[in-house]
This record gives sequence, structure tokens and C-alpha cells, in this order.
Amino acid sequence: MKKYKIEVTRTDEYEITIDENIWNEEELKKWSSVFSEVEAPEDLACTLALDTAIQGSLEFIEGFGRVKTLSDGSVRPHFEGFKEVPEEKYTEGITLEIISEGEQRETEVTELEEP
Repeated sequence: MKKYKIEVTRTDEYEITIDENIWNEEELKKWSSVFSEVEAPEDLACTLALDTAIQGSLEFIEGFGRVKTLSDGSVRPHFEGFKEVPEEKYTEGITLEIISEGEQRETEVTELEEP
């Protein structure tokens, strides 16, 4: 039997907009007390990008709720059952635009020696 170690590298690129009037110092502290520590809107954007890369651009992202997601210049709709989620149910002050998501992938394969 052959055994392989596979390293997969993928590139995701997002453009994230954070409204600093909504995500001010006080709101960031509240968010940090429940989720991971962030000190600035940039930290929040990085956390969202990492969570999106790990989970995929899902309907609901833990810690962020429903984020207005743009793909190909248009808003990707979110659904509850068969009903489209109204705009007021999206997390206020955050927009995530998908530039690329896993389109560039590389693999590196190493055959492992059997003991």
C-alpha cells in the first residue's frame, strides 16, 4: 500500500468593508468579549476573511451572522427556508465581496515510506 502526504495551497481573495461608525471601539470590545479578540476594524475584517475561507461563503457565519455578500457585482441572496432574507436581517456595517474563492489551487505530493 502506498501512503501520501498532500499539501494543498489555495488562494482566496476578498474585499471587506467595515463601517467604523457602526463597528466602533465599544462594539469591537463587545464582539471580542464573546468571540475572538479584535482591537480594530482591520482585525475584524481579517477574522471574517479567515472564517469565510475556512467555512466557505455560507448563509450564516458564526460571530457575524448574515453578511451582505457580493459576487460578480451583485448581492448574493440569503434564504430562510424558501423565503429570501430581507436586507434588515443582514449584519449592519459589513460587506464581503468575493474576488476569488479557491479558484487557484496547488498541490504538493510526497510519497511516505512505509515503516
